Amino acid sequence: MSSPVADAVTAVALFSGTNVDDMLLISLFSAYARSGSAPLKNWHIWAGQYLGFGALIAASALIGRGLALAPEHWLWLLALIPLGIGIVTLAKALVARSREEESRPPPPRSAWGVALITIIDGADDLAAYTPFFATAGASRIWVTCVMFVVCVAAWCVVGGRLTSHPRITAAIDRHDWWILPAAFIFIGIYVLLTTLKIV
Repeated sequence: MSSPVADAVTAVALFSGTNVDDMLLISLFSAYARSGSAPLKNWHIWAGQYLGFGALIAASALIGRGLALAPEHWLWLLALIPLGIGIVTLAKALVARSREEESRPPPPRSAWGVALITIIDGADDLAAYTPFFATAGASRIWVTCVMFVVCVAAWCVVGGRLTSHPRITAAIDRHDWWILPAAFIFIGIYVLLTTLKIV
């Protein structure tokens, strides 16, 4: 049986691994807000992040709890979703990395714009969060949701400060091609071990 501390650590790892790209978006939004060239403000970024992630988490939890009604001996199949996405994404990144340029959406102008981009950018998170919520117990879900709330705040603070550290931003941008696929693979393995009651 897992402890609240272990659940909290797992939640932080889950959030961090699937939201490296969002950290870069927040950095870009913060730089845009600081420039004063548009009506985007820092509070728009915070509000938009919470609105966007709230929608993603709610959708993942609803879908996940619906899947949890499936026969228990079939739940291990859920692990194949993030595992497959992680392997395929990593393989594509390895093949196309030398010539691929990642495109970023244009900076938004309001909290709703930030929320929309957060949802679009985090749509792939559904593949990671849904199996997790489908296999987690009530206490783990509550701990995860609380930690996600904390992580969003941390992301907004750190992402805002990254604009003053271009080397850090460049390092994240240079390595995020493998961090996200690796996170999906880890999540798939974790869900697989959990559903098969190996851990």
